[in-house]
Amino acid sequence: NTMGGSSFNSEYRIGLNLSKECTPRIVNEPASVFTRDAPRELIKVCVESITCRKVQGRVYPAFAPVIFTANQYLPDDDALLRRMYVISFTHKQRKSEDEKKEFKNVFHVGTPTMSKLTSLEVLGRFAIQELLSDPSKLFDDWQQTADYIIKKFYEELDLTVPEWLESWAETETLDDFDNSQKEEIRNFFIGEFNNARRKITFKDENGYYVNPHLTTEEDGGLRDVCWGLVNERVFSWAIPHITRDKTENICLTQSFKTILGKEMGYSNNLKSLAELLGWDYHQVRFGKSNMKVIEVPFNEFINFVYPTTGGVVDEWY
Repeated sequence: NTMGGSSFNSEYRIGLNLSKECTPRIVNEPASVFTRDAPRELIKVCVESITCRKVQGRVYPAFAPVIFTANQYLPDDDALLRRMYVISFTHKQRKSEDEKKEFKNVFHVGTPTMSKLTSLEVLGRFAIQELLSDPSKLFDDWQQTADYIIKKFYEELDLTVPEWLESWAETETLDDFDNSQKEEIRNFFIGEFNNARRKITFKDENGYYVNPHLTTEEDGGLRDVCWGLVNERVFSWAIPHITRDKTENICLTQSFKTILGKEMGYSNNLKSLAELLGWDYHQVRFGKSNMKVIEVPFNEFINFVYPTTGGVVDEWY
C-alpha cells in the first residue's frame, strides 16, 4: 500500500488505487501529484465524494484514504489544503536508526500478518457496526465521530480511554503555511542580495580594499546599498521604479515567480504572490511597453527582507 508519487500522479492511477480497497494508501514524495492540475483537482473531489471518477460507464469509488509524506513544501492551493490534515514533524521527533529498527522488529513491518497491529481489526469492526447502526455519524465532523467511537469502544469494555487517545496532533493552518512561504521568500531575497554584494569591490579614499561586510550610515547603510543593486539592474527579477512623487519602488517581474518555482517549488501565479505578501499587483509602463508586476515601496520591501533592522544596519553578516 506504499508507493511513490509517480505511481499516483494521473487520474487513472489515482482511480485505480483508491477503488481497490479501504486500507490507507501511503504516497511518498507526491510533488508530481500536486504540480499537475488534473490529479490535484481529482484529489479534492475524492475527499468530499464517494466516487473518484467515472470513465465509459465504469465507476471508480473513492474508498481508500491517502497519507502523503514529503520533505517539501505543501502545495500552494488553499482549496486543497483545507481538505487536508497537515502534520509537521520537528527535528526532535526524528527517529534514530536504532529506534527505526526496534519499531520494525516489534511490529513486524516486513511481515504484516504477524504484526500486533492486526489486533486493531477488532476496533475497525466495532467502528463499522456503529456507523451502520447510525449512518448520520458519517456526516458529522470526522474528528468528533472518531472520538465518539473510541469512547464508546472503551465503555463497552468497561475501561478508561488512555489520555493519549483523547488528543489530536497539531495541524498546520493556512496561516502557518503562508508564514512558512513568506519566510522562504525572505530567505530567497537575503541570499540574492548577499550573493550580489560579495561581487562588489570596496575601496577607501586611498585606494585600499576595505571590509565589504561593514557599512555605516555615512556609507549609505544597507538600504541604499540594496537600492543601488536594484537600480543597477543586477537582478533579472527586479526593476526599479521612481514614481512622480519621487518614491523609490521595486517591481518584481514574472522572472521572480519563475525563479521561486525552481528554488522552492512555488507554482502559483504572480498575482497570488502579491496577495501572499500584501503588495500591489498591477500594470506599470516601462519605456514603450506595459508590464504586469508586483510593486512595493523599497523601504517597505527592505523592512520585509530585514525585519529586525528597520531598513538600516551597521554590519552585514
